[in-house]
Amino acid sequence: MDWIMEQQTGWNIKVILCMGWHALDNVVLLKNTIENSTVQALDSAVQKGILVICSNGNSRLGNIMPPIDYLAVGGYNDRGKKDRNEHVPYPDEPFGRNGDGHYRPDLLAPRVSLTIPYCESMENIGVVSYYEGTSGAATLVTGVAAYLFSEYPELNSEDLRSILVEYADPLRDYDNVAPRINVGRVIHGLEMGDLPKRIKHGLPGVTRVDHSSIKSLDEIERGLALSSLVQHQLCTRQELWEFTEDESSVVRRIAVFALIKPINEHERTIYWNRLNEECEGGVRGWYTYGLLQDADILECTKWAQWATDMNWTVRWCVSEYLSKYADSLPQLEKTHDPDLIQDKAFSILQWLKIR
Repeated sequence: MDWIMEQQTGWNIKVILCMGWHALDNVVLLKNTIENSTVQALDSAVQKGILVICSNGNSRLGNIMPPIDYLAVGGYNDRGKKDRNEHVPYPDEPFGRNGDGHYRPDLLAPRVSLTIPYCESMENIGVVSYYEGTSGAATLVTGVAAYLFSEYPELNSEDLRSILVEYADPLRDYDNVAPRINVGRVIHGLEMGDLPKRIKHGLPGVTRVDHSSIKSLDEIERGLALSSLVQHQLCTRQELWEFTEDESSVVRRIAVFALIKPINEHERTIYWNRLNEECEGGVRGWYTYGLLQDADILECTKWAQWATDMNWTVRWCVSEYLSKYADSLPQLEKTHDPDLIQDKAFSILQWLKIR
């Protein structure tokens, strides 16, 4: 970062793409974003007016999301179509409030089957590969930002961030309020000299909390408190089980994560029952990951039933379980494309019919 800041003026550095800002963090346990080492390192760039663009996360398995100072980019499934009416939400997309209480992400961009030059092993002319996830979505938005900064040098990072969000358009019937990027509308607005008002982010909704906040009515405050209790090993197993029934999926994710796995057959039965009852994909992911530990062949039909779950981690666990018994059970090929989930699970669903 020191080197980047030294070169900022000479190289006209206006944007930084940060895809792994949370790489050193536990993605489930909540904390204020300023405690993140990468956030601390990037603070000098933010203070100098550089636009930091980052990926918001690839799965609902985690709780942590980027600070409000960054343009956080989530994803949607464009199905490879130009027609925006064909675009649909990505079913395992994380969104909500971060550890500071701020809503994330700001913006959505395509995240499925992004075409790039073939790069699996060596360059192969005429062949393409595909990139997935919000790292890809954030990269697309960073390219747009670099182009717009070049074409409209009078723009600063706050203006560009505001116009990208204001001229984006929402996905219909979707709980995530972050809109889809619409570059055409952005360029038209800039050509017309129609700059939107700057986004007002307000003060942090949540500051540091203590363990008593576990009783707060605010789910993020409860999540922060439970995360601290778990980190300091101040939560009993019985208390963790009680938190698995919290109304907030943020809190439930932390609790099931902290349980790690069933410790006896009674708990294993509870895990399966809770998995069947759980409506939130990320929490289901932690239940299946716990069940994957010590799983045996006798549970094969139970596992096969989850081959089409919309949560990536659930399907990953099913695939890992089946691979343990490759000689006797059908296999599940992993896919990040929601439109291919049923196809990849076809042999398993057929196998289930004759069980």
